[in-house]
Amino acid sequence: MRIKPHYQKHPDPELNGNPLAEALQPILCPNEVRRLIDFSPKFADDFHTLSRIYQNLNIRRIAEIFVAPTISTLLYDKLFELILDGYRYRNPLTVKMTRFLYELASRGELIGGDDDNKIYEVVPPGMTTAPGSIFSGPTGTGKTSVIRAVLGIIPQVISHSAYGSIPSFQQDQIVWISFDAPATPSPKALCLNFMKAVDQALGIERYFTEFSRRSDNTSVDLHILKVQEVAANHFIGIVHFDEMQFFLKYAKIKNSPNLQILEAMFNKLGIPIIISTTDEGLPLISADPQTKRRMLSEQHFKLKPLKYNTPAFKDFINAIFLRQIWGVDDVLNTQSEFIKKFYELSAGLQAVMIRLSRLHLYYSIQKGGTPFDAQLLEQVFDSQFHYMKGSLAALRVGDFDSFEKKIPKNPDGSVAWSDEAMDSTKESGDVGEEKATTSTQSQKKNTSKSPAKPVQAFHNPALIGGV
Repeated sequence: MRIKPHYQKHPDPELNGNPLAEALQPILCPNEVRRLIDFSPKFADDFHTLSRIYQNLNIRRIAEIFVAPTISTLLYDKLFELILDGYRYRNPLTVKMTRFLYELASRGELIGGDDDNKIYEVVPPGMTTAPGSIFSGPTGTGKTSVIRAVLGIIPQVISHSAYGSIPSFQQDQIVWISFDAPATPSPKALCLNFMKAVDQALGIERYFTEFSRRSDNTSVDLHILKVQEVAANHFIGIVHFDEMQFFLKYAKIKNSPNLQILEAMFNKLGIPIIISTTDEGLPLISADPQTKRRMLSEQHFKLKPLKYNTPAFKDFINAIFLRQIWGVDDVLNTQSEFIKKFYELSAGLQAVMIRLSRLHLYYSIQKGGTPFDAQLLEQVFDSQFHYMKGSLAALRVGDFDSFEKKIPKNPDGSVAWSDEAMDSTKESGDVGEEKATTSTQSQKKNTSKSPAKPVQAFHNPALIGGV
């Protein structure tokens, strides 16, 4: 979302006189935050009279449904708070900030390709280390979806052209950025994932194209420095780093990406970071007391599978089982036995609930039967979730460690949500549904081009939807 700024003063006087802060105004009503985040695609009014292929097209859109969990409003408030607090100390109109950007750019000449110089030792002094937050939960609970949906109602890029009496203030301010851990043990790949995300936000082909072309002949330190320069020059307000548990795959490999590199890239420049990870990745943070203190200096958010008959579960069920598609009102009461079986099979895991409902409806239409056939539901589950039976069985009894260990993974560490994904992985190395469109996979060998127009992460099923 790229916008032109509308500058407004804040009740906090320390934020005023700063175009980065005055261009942002928070949504103060929690219900409005939920309304903007909740999403249901528009389904055909005459769904039940459509030909089968058009019915199937509508059914596919069930994967785009997003129900904001209760934590969404708390997360929105925290992210906006961190963004504004960071901008409090990063006013682009001050001499201090101008000097900082100059000194940061000058560091490129100091390290000039010498890998012996560690980038985190040459960061310009004077900047306050920004706070870090963690968002954790079992695989499939929707961590990435929630964070990107919340970020999606915050403007991502603000194009400044003038501010007050300063007619020449021209700046593309990136308020937030979200990118994934690399699938390979390469700090350069980590940097390139960031560059690709910046290009996507700005709608240009610049940073990723430039650095992927000369990556082999450029040192790791220079890559990290350029990430710092881009982040500082675009005044990034907050960074979301996704899939931290990928670090586990190559934690023992020398010079592989780690949390210290992330901290050097952003936190030490005054840019707050929120890291999302499965519970499996949490030991990476607690392994080093200093890292734990810094990365958990702000808040630890947790997301869990839905519990039966809770308000969150009811909201989720009502959003998925729309009368317009399923032909029945109030399924929680009128189809209670079916819903109980549905919950039992899915273990309350949001990603499985979405996919199971979609596939079950598809097969029930193919067979011409009722969409609330519990026996067919079990058959669909047995057929399409064969590889997940062991992991879901562990989840049902609350054994989250076994769940993470047993859940099928693709070679890049992403989850294979279906039998087909596992089969294709074995045959060709292709990735499964959930992460097939993320920046890491689309990068492949760092040769793909960034899109020519901005990509908005809000309610884009390729980014937050799913399975």
